[in-house]
Amino acid sequence: MSHDTGGRTLLTRRACVALAAGLLAPAVRAQQPVLRWIVPFPPGGGSDLSTRIVAKRVAELTGRTIVIDNKPGAATMIGAQELVRSKPDGLTLMTAGMSTLALNPGLYASPGYQADKDFAHVSTLVRLPMVLAVHAAHPAATLKDLVAWLRARGSKASYASTGSGTPQHVAMALWLEQQGLETVHVPYKSMPGALQDLAGGQLDLMFGDVSAAAPLIRAGRLKPLAVPSGQRSPVLPDVPTFAQAGMPCEAAAWQGVVMPAGTPADVVERMSAAVRTALVDPATAEQLLHHGMEPLGSTPQDFGHYAAEERQRWLRVIQAHRITVG
Repeated sequence: MSHDTGGRTLLTRRACVALAAGLLAPAVRAQQPVLRWIVPFPPGGGSDLSTRIVAKRVAELTGRTIVIDNKPGAATMIGAQELVRSKPDGLTLMTAGMSTLALNPGLYASPGYQADKDFAHVSTLVRLPMVLAVHAAHPAATLKDLVAWLRARGSKASYASTGSGTPQHVAMALWLEQQGLETVHVPYKSMPGALQDLAGGQLDLMFGDVSAAAPLIRAGRLKPLAVPSGQRSPVLPDVPTFAQAGMPCEAAAWQGVVMPAGTPADVVERMSAAVRTALVDPATAEQLLHHGMEPLGSTPQDFGHYAAEERQRWLRVIQAHRITVG
């Protein structure tokens, strides 16, 4: 009925549908209040898009009206604080990702919430794979070429990220640590801006989201060298994984769904069932994959364990590299 992927239990579509039918039937039969789904990112980005795709199917499954409420800013802390202030009545949920649950606790002394206490974990949502890319004219043709080039350049090489302490930044820090390399970090305010400067040759390398980098790769402006994932990306099937390139390294941004701590367990489980069912729906999964996002889905318990593991994993990287923000 289920199988495990990276510590997260993924139910089959048949099992999810059966579970959702049993748990959600009461909600479908009666008129229900509107659900507010907080997205701590601006409209139009990948996190907003993934939420809207899944929320549409969840609304259909539950018979509920879902309103997306974008609360961007402060590395997702504005949205997270908004959720924490909400009543635990089952009417408010939020897309919480790697920054909210795993990075911010190690980067900020007072993020305005306690990641291990203030949230009821509902389900993992999607994984946002990354790709290590260089500009098209870069002499490196493979990952090993790039490492040799970086060693020759010493600390003069530069890499971009979408800001200090972001998933792209800590992922690059992890890989550089594994290879014993040092380069200059250049933080940007947005993924498009960083990728455009990388394509223009102002920077040497970057971990970019597959969904954002793919158009520039297809246009021949960026050269992809490897993806830090367990398997190749369906969006970039010709690009090897780091393991296939001889340098195992796994790192990916991810998202999940949370509700305020204290939300009744049966309400959390019903929402979890709806999210998991939506994620295994073929049409929903196809939309997510088309945009370079890998559907996940897990029980509340498995999501809680995964978030805690990720928090410890990246705290070590943050502390080892003295990564600060501001």
